[in-house]
Amino acid sequence: MGSALAKCGLPREEFFITTKVWISNAGYEKAKASIAESLKKLQTPYIDLLLIHQPFGDYYGTYRAMEEAYKEGKVRAIGVSNFYPDRFLDIHHFSEIKPAVNQVETHVFCQQKEAKEYLKKNGTQIESWGPFAEGRDI
Repeated sequence: MGSALAKCGLPREEFFITTKVWISNAGYEKAKASIAESLKKLQTPYIDLLLIHQPFGDYYGTYRAMEEAYKEGKVRAIGVSNFYPDRFLDIHHFSEIKPAVNQVETHVFCQQKEAKEYLKKNGTQIESWGPFAEGRDI
């Protein structure tokens, strides 16, 4: 991805780059290393949106590393993915920088009405990872 961005000739500001800290990189130290590796591979000084992939392992430590990267200007926004209302409220109440985004499966067959209410009430934007129901014809 980074080499493609460099070769395309368009300014970095023309792209909105989102990436995630994977489950295997959960915890403060592993997440810090993962963020640094993502920046290196993407060949960019900042990531537009950084998400925790799922609420497994030490996601508190992961989120602390993300908050730190945000404060250092390495990340413009931080959020979570696959955090259903109970886990979302947990991280929301125990974080300094509130999640800007919660990326969950949402589409006509999975509307996430309860999650949308919690997110709206807490100022977090919902983002779908499966807006077309992954091609299912249910």
